[in-house]
Amino acid sequence: MGTIWIVLAIATFLISLSESKIVQGLIYKYLKLDLEHSKSKDVFFYIALLVLITYAGLRSSIGDTGFYMNMFMKVPDTLEGVFKKNDWGYIIFMYGVKQVFTHPQWILVVTSFLSLSAILLTLKKMSPNVLFSVFLFFVLGGYMVLMNGVRQYLVVSLLFSCSFFLLKRKCWILYFLAVAIGTTIHYSALVMIPVFFIVQYKAWGKLTYSVIIIAIIGFLFYSQLLDLIYPILEKTQYSRYYFWIIENTNEGAHPLRFLVSLVPVGLSFIFRKDLEKNLKYYNVYINFSILYSIVLLFSTKHWIYARIGLYFGLYNLILIPAIFMYASDKRLKKYVLPAAIVLYLVFFWFDLRPHHYASYFMNINRDLIGPLTQSFYD
Repeated sequence: MGTIWIVLAIATFLISLSESKIVQGLIYKYLKLDLEHSKSKDVFFYIALLVLITYAGLRSSIGDTGFYMNMFMKVPDTLEGVFKKNDWGYIIFMYGVKQVFTHPQWILVVTSFLSLSAILLTLKKMSPNVLFSVFLFFVLGGYMVLMNGVRQYLVVSLLFSCSFFLLKRKCWILYFLAVAIGTTIHYSALVMIPVFFIVQYKAWGKLTYSVIIIAIIGFLFYSQLLDLIYPILEKTQYSRYYFWIIENTNEGAHPLRFLVSLVPVGLSFIFRKDLEKNLKYYNVYINFSILYSIVLLFSTKHWIYARIGLYFGLYNLILIPAIFMYASDKRLKKYVLPAAIVLYLVFFWFDLRPHHYASYFMNINRDLIGPLTQSFYD
């Protein structure tokens, strides 16, 4: 995975040319180019986006890449009976792509383009520090997950790009419409209906503490909680997940993920007065962060819960930069921020170890391409 470090360096450097006043100042000092006051500086952001799309879209490995390419090849020639299938929206999406492109690599290129564009353009619009947000998107695993859970991340990015409707509660109909569309691609989008209402409540109020206490009790009495849930799922298409979870008890996520997720929760509590004063939609971001930590707590029992957390974790990409920008204690930015960057990079290194990147078209690690995926290039 050495190449992803190069991609991280290129992307962050290009975005720094677009967003960082410090870097822009150095460019002006030594090259006499005034990027700070130039409208063309956004070009660097879009070049960075193109780099990320290319690297992700031309991959031939990582997670379920081969599965999605194979799924694309098996898309029917007609849409007859497609609405009887689960997640029929994704089948229609693949059908549309296949009308234009026939090689299965294109399904990866198109989904990478849509997902990355939705996420990065939303961060550009909403984040108080776009450079730091994109850096966090990398090191907290978002970029890797995007290349693994293609179908779900397409929905996650769709709903994240609709954050404006969630934040502006008067537009809830439009947000629920986006959720409805998302459920046709991946059913997990349904979780965002109750979450829409939960995150609107005042942060660190009675509801916040109630949710935390209920989550802790549920974790401590995990087996009993599963027994309570099963009757609800028994006659649905999701009953298989119950048996999957109880039969694979040793497939929990590493506790380090949960501990890392607690960092923004803890800091946002310490500096809650500063954030409440300066960060618009403060309550929503904090509540998302708390829900994300709760989900990752349960993911230590089984990794499947972490998939729900994908919908929540992206909001930390806005909250974490806001903490360092708006906290009144200047030592946080001077001492803690550099230490945090180093620790996040260590976490990124740890997170990359199970993954192996390969690309047939870019001639990167072709020997690591699996037999199923390799068959599409022969």
